[in-house]
Amino acid sequence: MASISPQVNVADDRAERERLPRGLPAVRRSLDDVKFQQVSDDTAMLTARMTERMDDASAGKMATAVSLVSHIYMRKNGSWQLFDVRIVSASTLGKALGRN
Repeated sequence: MASISPQVNVADDRAERERLPRGLPAVRRSLDDVKFQQVSDDTAMLTARMTERMDDASAGKMATAVSLVSHIYMRKNGSWQLFDVRIVSASTLGKALGRN
């Protein structure tokens, strides 16, 4: 991400059990409910629901993880730069909001 912005803060707040194991082959990621909001003249936010899927039919394995992601962008020197990325599991956020 350093090529996108030199000082990106990335926080993945998911517990190990809330994400797909590292090193899985053929993981597909999709974004749904994508929203982009310009908060001020120099700050914008993207939010989305990210679904990660691993389907290895030959091994009889399938796994899915759903998380919420947010990106904060700031305009510096006339260009937009990614400043902050946060990933939270959907189940954790639901519990925090009293929905589970």
